[in-house]
Amino acid sequence: MPGTIGATLRLEATAAPFNPGEYTARMNDLSSPSAKQLRFKFGKANGKIDGVNLYGRKVGATDFINLGRYTAAPANAMIPLTGDAPEEWEFEVRAVKRDIEIGSPSPIMSVIIRA
Repeated sequence: MPGTIGATLRLEATAAPFNPGEYTARMNDLSSPSAKQLRFKFGKANGKIDGVNLYGRKVGATDFINLGRYTAAPANAMIPLTGDAPEEWEFEVRAVKRDIEIGSPSPIMSVIIRA
């Protein structure tokens, strides 16, 4: 298979160019290392996106709120808890390219945020 090594090392163009409309954002390793804080990692599609917008909601709420834009991983976000007890929250990220959200949001993931 000629060209396989070059494509793997990204020295040769691959058959499928990046399609922003079909890209699905990704995040992983969600945790709450300290009070009211979310730590997470995300991918940047090998440099094809600039970062992600993080959205979250307390479990049971209907609307997501924008918790900020992040350009480097791992990222730390402050979460607006409503009380003094730990709360379960759901999060998703949306890819951003040149200040415009592109593609599909990540799957929704939940984590308990420490108070």
